[in-house]
Amino acid sequence: MTNILRAVTRTGTEDLIAALKDCVLPMLDWLAAMTHPDDKIAFFNDAAFGIAPENSELRAYAQRLGFLTRPANRGLTFLKDSGYVRLSNGPAVIIADVAEVGPTYLPGHAHADTLSFECSVFGERLIVNSGTSMYGTGIERLRQRGTAAHSTVTIRDENSSEVWGGFRVARRAHILRRNCNWDGDAITVEAAHDGYARLVSGTEHTRTWRLLKNGLIIVDEVHPSQEARAIFHIHPEVLVKQETARTGSMVLGEGRVATWLSETDVEMSDGTWHSEFGKSIPNSHLIVSLISGRSQLEIRWT
Repeated sequence: MTNILRAVTRTGTEDLIAALKDCVLPMLDWLAAMTHPDDKIAFFNDAAFGIAPENSELRAYAQRLGFLTRPANRGLTFLKDSGYVRLSNGPAVIIADVAEVGPTYLPGHAHADTLSFECSVFGERLIVNSGTSMYGTGIERLRQRGTAAHSTVTIRDENSSEVWGGFRVARRAHILRRNCNWDGDAITVEAAHDGYARLVSGTEHTRTWRLLKNGLIIVDEVHPSQEARAIFHIHPEVLVKQETARTGSMVLGEGRVATWLSETDVEMSDGTWHSEFGKSIPNSHLIVSLISGRSQLEIRWT
C-alpha cells in the first residue's frame, strides 16, 4: 500500500497501475495459502463464508485481467508479514495462527485464537475453528470470539486475549517465538505466546505441530503448570467415536478413518460450528487435559 501511495504522488496513473500489479500476485498467493483444499477460506478472527466473492470468482477475475494464478505451495509456507503458517504433507493441510493480534492499532475483528489451527485430510476439513455467525455485543458474540471456540489451549477457562464488547480487545497475547522446519519427511512448527501472563506472571503456552505423511502430533505445554485444556473442534460432517479415555476415531467421507491417541484423558463434548452469518451447526469437540503442564494428541490416517 505504501508503494501505491508513493506512485500516486510521484508520477500518476502509469506508476499506480504498475504498483497495483505488483500487489496482485502476492495477494492471490496469500489467499491460496489461507485456503483449504475445498477452495474455501480458513476461519481465523471474524471469518465466514458468503461474505466476500468465492475464491474461484477472484481467480477468474484476476485471469481476465491477465494474471496467472498459482495453487498454494506444497510443504511449508510461512506468511511472515501476517504471521500465519501453512503445512502440507501427504494428504493433509494445516493452517495455523502463530500471529500477533492485529492490526495492533485497531483489532476490532480479532478473536482470542492465538495458536489455533485448522486441518484438512483427503480434501475434507477435520479440525476447525468455530467461525462467525453474528456481530453485535451479546453473550454469543463474546463466546464466538473467545479462546474456547477455537482449536487451541485455554488456561483457567480464560481467554488468551481479552476480547470485549463487539469489536474490542484489551490485554492481548504476544508471540514469544516461532520456529519452522521441514526435513523432507515431517514438517515441524513450534510457537509460544504470553497471553496468560496476566493470570500468573511468566506464563507461557507453547504448541508444537509435527505433520507427517500419515499423521499429526500436537504437543501443548504450559509453564508454570496450571489448570489448562486443549480443545479440538471437529467439522460437523466428521463422525467422532471415543473408544477409551484416551483413544478414539473420526470417520470422514467415503469411510476414511483417522484414529486418535492422547497421553492424557480426553472428554468429548457437543458444540456448534458457524460457517455463515445466521448459521449454527452442531458438531463435536475433544477436550484434552494438560497434566503437569503438558498434553499430546496424535492423529493417524490411512
